[in-house]
Order: sequence, then structure tokens, then C-alpha cells
Amino acid sequence: MSFQIKWHPDKTLHIFFLLIISSLISSLVGCSFPSKENPQGQNSFEVSESGQTLPVKINFNLHLPSEILEEERIVIEILDEVSGLPYYKDIFDLTKEDDLTYSTEMSFPMGAVIKYRYSKIGDSVSTEANGAGNPVRYRLFHAINESSVNDHIHTWATGTSFENTGRLTGILLNANTKNPIPDILVSAAGQLTFTDTNGKFTLDNLSPTIHNVVFYAMDGKYQTFQQEAQISAGQITPANVNLVPNRTVNLTFQVDPPEDALGAPIFIAGNILQLGNTFSDLLGSMSVRQSKMPQLTLNEDGTYSIKLSLYTGTYLRYKFTLGDGYWNSEQEPKGGSKLRQLVVPSQDTTINLTIDSWRSSEKAPITFQIQGPQDDPPNANYFIQLKGRKWTEPIPLWPIGNNNYLYILYSPLDEFESLGYLICRTENCVTEEDFEDAAIINQVQPTDEPQTVTLNPELSPNPSVNASPEEVIEAYVPNRGDTYQTMIEITPHLKSTNFEESSLDISKLSEINASTIIFTPQWFFDDHSAILTQRFGSTPLLHEITSLLNTTKSAGFSISLFPQIGPVDSTSTLWESNAHPASWWHSWFNSYSNFVLNYANIAEISNADHLIIGGKFMLPTFKGGTYYDGTISDVPSNSDEIWQDLIAEIRQTFTGELLWATNIHHARDPLPEFINEFDGIYLLVDSPLATNASASFDEINWEFINVIDSLIYEVYRSTGLPITIGLGYPSVDGAALGCDLLGTKCINDGIFSINEVGTIEPEFQEQSLIYNAIFPVLTSREWITGVSIRGYNPSNSMDQVSSSIAKKPAYQVINYWFSGLRPNGQ
Repeated sequence: MSFQIKWHPDKTLHIFFLLIISSLISSLVGCSFPSKENPQGQNSFEVSESGQTLPVKINFNLHLPSEILEEERIVIEILDEVSGLPYYKDIFDLTKEDDLTYSTEMSFPMGAVIKYRYSKIGDSVSTEANGAGNPVRYRLFHAINESSVNDHIHTWATGTSFENTGRLTGILLNANTKNPIPDILVSAAGQLTFTDTNGKFTLDNLSPTIHNVVFYAMDGKYQTFQQEAQISAGQITPANVNLVPNRTVNLTFQVDPPEDALGAPIFIAGNILQLGNTFSDLLGSMSVRQSKMPQLTLNEDGTYSIKLSLYTGTYLRYKFTLGDGYWNSEQEPKGGSKLRQLVVPSQDTTINLTIDSWRSSEKAPITFQIQGPQDDPPNANYFIQLKGRKWTEPIPLWPIGNNNYLYILYSPLDEFESLGYLICRTENCVTEEDFEDAAIINQVQPTDEPQTVTLNPELSPNPSVNASPEEVIEAYVPNRGDTYQTMIEITPHLKSTNFEESSLDISKLSEINASTIIFTPQWFFDDHSAILTQRFGSTPLLHEITSLLNTTKSAGFSISLFPQIGPVDSTSTLWESNAHPASWWHSWFNSYSNFVLNYANIAEISNADHLIIGGKFMLPTFKGGTYYDGTISDVPSNSDEIWQDLIAEIRQTFTGELLWATNIHHARDPLPEFINEFDGIYLLVDSPLATNASASFDEINWEFINVIDSLIYEVYRSTGLPITIGLGYPSVDGAALGCDLLGTKCINDGIFSINEVGTIEPEFQEQSLIYNAIFPVLTSREWITGVSIRGYNPSNSMDQVSSSIAKKPAYQVINYWFSGLRPNGQ
């Protein structure tokens, strides 16, 4: 679509309260907590037809862990997630009540959900850190009446303590249907998490005191519920809550735009999922993603409009924009970013608004003009990436016909002496990690006079590799038929915020005749807790992963799930040999069960062919398993019974095939005694295939024969289960050394991340050589039922050194073999 755009570069515009009364229990023993209904009246307040509510006063009382210096002060930051958390925040000093207590009183619209955090300011700024050891992203408070909140700083960012903490856990259910509710944001003590598909959540390492807990629907579908919870050291506080669903209404915005850039696409950015908020840190610490924002419709009379189906009572913070929540968003008449707010009324409503200006008050617009190549397809997309303080997410250019593109940057130009920029295609946009030297990026200086910059799309420093069929060493390829699995395993490092764009690249894998795509969503584990946790931006929300899975299935692929526990590389210090008490193992198995059953549920919902569990991370969790240093695990004696109970529960949820993942390096990792409970084995191989960094085809081929006949076959012989081989050799110099690349201990999980091999020189041809040499051996063993190429990175930028074959010569090698193994296609 082309836009008729008019702009005037010479025109200057100046721009809980319910206290959880519970018998605290030890971490060894759980008890049920009476389900708390979210009272129908808790969120009841008057909302005008325009969405405005009366103001209410909130008193913030902050309790410090220790005294601060005389020259230091404590502030509260009221954050703007729409523009980006580092930008346009309001900072207010707190008043000292005594040496450890500070307070302030502020007014907010009734129904507001406040996002805030505390900082200590002296010679430097120290932000608060939570009990998980991370900087606080924000706290939540629901302003439903005049009230107070008591907050406690666990520690400042300069130091963290994990001792004498407690845990909050619970299940959220729909108050009407009693069904579990996924994707509810849970906030307590500066920590954030979200509920899984079974409505469960856990927050660990909470300081022992009373904390405000907020349950917040990121799309507004349920009433926000707030209560206080007593946390005690070494104890579990259960908080099972029934949330009341909100009704849907239609909210229509009729918008008069300014005279600048008439006809350009206008979007609405906001603080909920429907308005582009990802609730995670994107490039430049932004939260709102442009591709997820709704676009307004241009009417014949030059106005814009949009009808949104939203939920009553939802607190909206929003703005209109020609870019995202930060770049080119609407400005106040006297200058500065404009942010609107309202509470969604209880009836269909039309709101008439006027956008005053897009312009910065002092600096003139900068116009970027791009002439695309004449051989570009008519639907080609180009993006501009901008750097103020940091690189931010790409913004699409405006097509104006005949392969010409335009983008006019109006704001916030007053904030910068210089801006970095680059132009990129949809499939080649790059991230901040790709730029070691910002000086190579084009620069422009905002001035008080309009500027026009003419660009060539080839200016973007995107790496490229000639992945030609000439990389393939021809060999006999047996036709193994449609039952043979040709699989691609997606990298676990794929950000959930990139799922939408990545689905396009995944669909192209039909070109190489891949039959199955394996997805690897992550939860995370650290040394300071036995609890697996979800992370915003890394762990996909339910709607994100089911959308990606359904898109993949509609493209003709079978799908499998191989849920991962991160960190997923060998740089981790997890599972080093040390003793764990019985209570720790109890927490661990309970948390792992929640993790696995969550993805068993998703696999069943999505009609996946396989659910894969196990892998290197799980090696210490069964009888006969070992820690990473080779010592026998101190897992409880009844661990196999725990596993068998879990497998039975998985079978009750998931009706597809259940596979066990295990690794082969120099030797085979131990198999559990319950291995015959599974339908097959996903055997992950990163064995050394050479004795030095320079390896020939014959050496790699011969070494793999030894591996397959002495190690891999023994797994098949001893179990009789179908075997699928997973391979993930990286594209670096010496890749044939396999796990020996990472030092003396082969404790890798079978794929190689940038964190592990990023300092090694890229070498694309060696990766191709390895697969050329491996496949003639692998495909000659009829007892092997499939092969998977692991670590595929479908993101737009090429991953130069990891296991991914995307945009590399090895891609053509896999195409050659996959197409021959299943010549009739999927």
C-alpha cells in the first residue's frame, strides 16, 4: 500500500486490601489456602463516558533495610511503560519519617494501575534490587480508593542477600467457570511473574514481611485483584484467588491529525497487550513493539478512526504515533511527549480527540528518502533503526510507490545532539549486539532547519554468506519414506517478542523438506532457588506460543515441543556437585512438574506430535544420574517413583508421543531406569569428530562411524526404542572438535550458543563439511528413524557462529539430504 503523504517541514509548532490470614507452612509440606473471590465491588467506581474517574490519594510508605548516608535521598519513580521505562518518568522525593522509613502522598485517577520503583540518589544512583538479585523493573499498585501501601526494599543494586526469605505460590481461577487462567501478571516485593496454562505461579526469595500482591490481566480481561500477603522466612504462603472476568465493550477513537504527514499510517500505542505492550525489555529498554500496535483507518475527510474491543474497567495509558511509543509519538502543544489515560467505560463509547503535533518544539523534522532496487518485489519492506541513547526497535518506512520509501522523523529530536540510523530489510534487521563500533553507523544532527537524507538500503551493515548448492558433496541418499523424521529444532534463545516475524522464516523451511519443527520454550533456574521461573520476553505467553505453533502447522509442518531450562549453555555453574536437603529436592520436583505439565498442556492444545523431556540439565535428577563433574547425584532414593508419577500425569494430559532426550559426547550419558516408559529417544550428539582444529572429510566421516557404532547404537540396542539423532555443530573454526571446543569437560547440551563460541573465528565451510561427512553414515543405519538439526535461529539477523544453519552454506547441505530422504515431501 502506498500513502499520499503531505508534510510541512517549514512549519514550526511548539509544541490485598484483604490480608492473607494463613497458617504458614514449611517448604516441605503444602496446605490448601481458601480460594479468595475477587469481590465484585472491589473494582466498582464511577467512570464517565470519556473514561475519566475521580482522583484518589495514595500514601507510599517505604521501609529501608539500613540507614542511608546524610547526603543521600530516596525517590519514587512513576514509570511510563508506553514510551519506554527509562524515558519520561516522574521522580518525586520521599520524606524521611525515621531512619528507616520514608513516605510521600500522591494522587492518581481512581482505577489506575501504577507502575513504580524506588531509587537511592547520592554521588550515584542505586536502583532497588529484589530478592531474586535483579533490578526491580517495576512494582504495581491498584489505586481503587484512598489508601496506603507499605513497601520494603530487599536490597539496593550494589548487594543482594538470598538468606531468610520465603515463597509465595498459588493458582488463579476464573470466578465463574473455575477454569485456570494463564498469562496473569503477578507482582510482589519488586518481583514479576505470570501464571502458566494451569493458572499456577511462584515467587521465591521474598523478604520476610507483609507485601502487597497484585494480580493483573495484561489484556484487561479480568478485574485487577490486590491483597497483602505475610511472608515468613523458610515458609510458603499460598495465595489461591478467583478472578472476576470483565465484559467486552467497543471503544471507538475518532482522531483529527495535525497537518504534518497527512496520509501516513497512524498507530495507537498503549500499556496493554492489545496496544503493543510486550511487558518485556526490547531494544533500548522499550516495551511497546510497533508491529503489535493497532493501525488507525484513514477516512475520506482526512480524519482517522479505530474501533477496539476492550474490557470494562481496564486502565489505559496510550498515545497516537507515526512510529512507536517513543519515536514520532504525539507531542504536547508546548513541547514534550503526550500520554493519554482513561478507564474503559461499561458501555460502548466513542471518543473524539485531536492530535496537536508530532513535532519537537525546537528541532525541525528530518526526512529520510529511500530508493529501493528496481528488482524489489512490490511488497518489499524496509525499516529504519534509530539510536538516541541506545539502539531501538526498527520502524517500518512508508512506501510511496515506484520502489520509493519515505520516513519523516519529528520527535523527540530536542533530546539529542546526534542520532545514529540505518536502513534494513525485514529479514535483515539487526540488533545492538551486531554493532561493536557505533562509529560505523550513519549519523545525523538535528537542527532548527528541516533536513532531507537520501539513503541507499545497502548501507546497513548486515552480514551475508553465499549459501550455494556448490557446498554440497554429492552422495547416495536413500529414500526413507514419509515416516522418516527430518526435523529442525528452533534455538531456545529466540525471544518471544520475535515470534511473529520468525514465523515467516520458519515457514520457509518447507523449501528444505523439513517434516517437523521442534520448539524449545524456556523457563529459568539459578543457584539461589529450587524454583523454575518464567521470564518476560524469553518465556512465551500462552497466546504467543500457541499462535506460533498454529501458524507452523498451517504451513504443513508437524510440531514438537522440547521445553528447556535455562541457562542453556555450558557457561552455567548449575548442578555442580553439592548436597541438597530433602526440602530442596521436594521444591525442585514440584516446580519441574509444574513446568513440564504446562507444556504437556500446550502440546495437547496444539496437537503436537511429540513432547520431549530430559536432556543434559536433567542428568542429576534420577537414580544413577550424575552432576556435571561426574559425581553421583544425591537425588532422593524415591526419585524414580516421582518420575514415574510425573510421566503418568503427563500421559493423562498429552496424547502424543513422549520422548526422552539424552546426550552423547566422548561417552553416553546415563539413561534412567524408567527409560522404557517413553516412546522414543531424542539422542543429542556433539561428540568430537577430529583431534585438531583442521579436519578432513575422511577424518570426520571415520570418527562419526566410530561414534554411531560404539555409542549411538548401544543406546538403541539396550532400549529397543526408536532413535532420532539431534545434531548442532557450530559454524566456527574447529567445529569438528565438538564439545571439546568448550574445554576439558564435555558437559554441553548438544548445541552451541554465541555465549559459548562467540570468541572463536567464524568458519561456515567447516560446518558444511561436518554435515556432508555425517549424513552418509547416519542415513545408512536403518534403525535410526529421524534426524534433527538443532539451534536454528529464524530471527532476521544472521547468527554467525552458533549451531544455527540459517543463511549459511550448511543450509544447502541439509536441503540436499532432507529432500532426498523424503523425496515426496511432507
